[in-house]
Amino acid sequence: GLSFARLVAVGTLEVAKPILEALEGDRANKIMEHIRMEPGDLLLFGAGPTRSIQTALGRLRCFIANTLGEMVDSDVQHTALWITDFPLMEWNEEQERYESVHHPFTAPHASDLSNLQNARARAYDIVYNGVEIGGGSLRIYQREV
Repeated sequence: GLSFARLVAVGTLEVAKPILEALEGDRANKIMEHIRMEPGDLLLFGAGPTRSIQTALGRLRCFIANTLGEMVDSDVQHTALWITDFPLMEWNEEQERYESVHHPFTAPHASDLSNLQNARARAYDIVYNGVEIGGGSLRIYQREV
């Protein structure tokens, strides 16, 4: 699930009671100090299967962007992002098996060959001002892989 904590004022944290109770002793204060929370800051966090949390946070990001409008800094005219290290596979709960995230011929990183369940794909996307404009992957070309 997805939850939040909001620092209302110095020393006043707004958070769901079960989460606050789970933060024994001074843990909440240590977390706030570690991430340098200031009054008005919102901390979002999730617990559960990684893919579910990634999906929930991705949907929240899109919702916020659509609600607030374009969130690009007005001083920045061009912003490009090169995305790498996608997961090679993900667990399909319904079929109870791993399946390729990109396609079954995507090569894994050489350093990840010993643990394919957690391997990174040799794939990439290029994003310009928040829009994916291209992508691709290196296919498996070694017979032993």
